[in-house]
Parts: sequence; C-alpha cells; structure tokens
Amino acid sequence: MVDILLSTFNGERFLPDLLDSLMGQSCESWRLLVRDDGSHDQTPALLQHYQSRSPRRIQIVEIGPNLGASRSFGRLCEFSSSPYVMFCDQDDVWLPHKVEKSLESIAGLESLHGAETPLVVFSDLIVADENLNVLHRSFARYCRRPGRNAVLPRLLLRNVAPGCSMIVNRSLLRKALPVPEEAVMYDYWFMLVAAAFGRIAHMDEPTVLYRRHERNVFEVEAPRREGLGATLARLRTAWIFRHKGYYLDPRILQQANALLLRFRDELSAERRSLLEDFLQLPMLPPKKRKVFLLKHRIFPYGLLGNLELLLGI
Repeated sequence: MVDILLSTFNGERFLPDLLDSLMGQSCESWRLLVRDDGSHDQTPALLQHYQSRSPRRIQIVEIGPNLGASRSFGRLCEFSSSPYVMFCDQDDVWLPHKVEKSLESIAGLESLHGAETPLVVFSDLIVADENLNVLHRSFARYCRRPGRNAVLPRLLLRNVAPGCSMIVNRSLLRKALPVPEEAVMYDYWFMLVAAAFGRIAHMDEPTVLYRRHERNVFEVEAPRREGLGATLARLRTAWIFRHKGYYLDPRILQQANALLLRFRDELSAERRSLLEDFLQLPMLPPKKRKVFLLKHRIFPYGLLGNLELLLGI
C-alpha cells in the first residue's frame, strides 16, 4: 500500500488530467491524500467531485491556508500512515504502470538493505509541453541530471529528482521530517537525508509526463543550443565573477547548514567533514574552492556545465 500525496493550488486547468491518470493505474494498492494550498479558482470543487466518485480512494485532508509547495507537502506527510509515499504535481500525467513499477523497485531495494534503511527510488520522466506534446523522452538527459549524480557531494549543489518521480519508505520520512524552513524544497531535502543515511536508486524508465508551462512552480532548464562564441562568453563571465562565489546559492548553503545542525551527532565523520567544508566555501579563495570540488568529485552538471562551475566558483 502506498499513499500518494498531492498539494494543489489554482490547478483547475490541468488537474483532471492528473486525477484521471491516477484512476487509470494498473496497481490499485494506493490512496490519494490531497491538501489544497488556498486555491481561489475551481480546484477545491474539482477535488470534491473526484472524491465523491471515489471516496475510499481519495481523501481531502485539508483546505488552506497557503503554506507554499514545500511546507504543504511536508504537512501532507503528517497525514500519511502507509509504508511507502509518493508525491504528485497537479499538472502532470502519470503513466499507467507508475505505481506498480515504483512499488516493485522500492520493495526490491528494501530486500537488499532492510526496511529500517531510509530509501528513495526515483524514475526518469518524459518532458512535455502544456498540451502533452513530447519535448524529450528523458528528463535526465534533457536537463543533464543523470541518476548517477544522486550522491551526497553532488547533491549539495543540485537536486536530480523532482518529487513527482520519487517513492520513499517510512524510514526516510521518520528521519527527514519535519522539513526545515531552510530546505530549498521538500524533495531536495528528502534526497539529501537519504544520501546521508540510506540508499538511493534510479529507474531509467520514465513514469510521468512532466508538463512544462508558464506557471510551473519548478523551473526546468532546457538544454542549451549555442555556438562557440556564446559558449566562450559564458565561460569568460564565470571566470570574471569567480571571486563572488558564482555558483554558491545562499539557499543551498542554508539547506546544507540545516542538515548539519540537525544531524551533526548522527553523521559519519566523513559526511560531517564534507558538510563543514562545504559551508566554508564562501570564505575560501577560488583556488581552494576548486581543490574542494576536485577532492570530493562534485561535478553535478554536464561537461560544459562542470567546466563553467570550475571557472566560476
């Protein structure tokens, strides 16, 4: 059994597509827990309509107030009691075997590492436009976020798993909750905790039509297509601004600090040292920043992106 968590906000345009795709899943061992984050369109009415059609499967657990996506999903976790949890976005479409394949994958991971180990399995996605026309068959390749980058040093700079691609076990929720205010997003926080204390696995097969449109909460970077001149100009800009910590987003540092503060006494000596050194990066000269990246192999981007990182940090 798995709980699927859905936080909605003014989602009336695309929400029926998502809910219909959930009702069409090949596996029926799920229930949907919904929290509306203060919508002022017809989203609550749509949710109530679907709940009336399937009251045992769909539960509206709360209507408002507005908390924002990360806190709203964190709040939803408090209502969940199943051994596994999945997350969905209101504007996506799930492929018919998503629940079935996700449960199979995390059960296999638990058989290897035990149910008490914090676990995440995340899949690839199909990137689509707002009309569900396919833009790319692989989110990982489209955004240059390969599954092999799901290790703690690389995750410190960049998350590779959108929440809608993930299934987590109860052990991870016990470890990671509550999601701190400093977390960039709930899914990013879960990935960091799993990387620090558990295991992460990636399914190459896509399980979601990941819809891109002008009102996405999460930005998805399209692959760059540029000539040599533009590429050299970007690398030059990175080099010029390297003394300002070009790649050190304050939110990333705040999140890493929250991880260290909460788990300092539980982290291995190696991971505690990694976090402490990472938090010192803004105070280091560019040369020592590069040494840190090379030492820990922190290269979460493609070839050009990693070169830009080395020049710009």
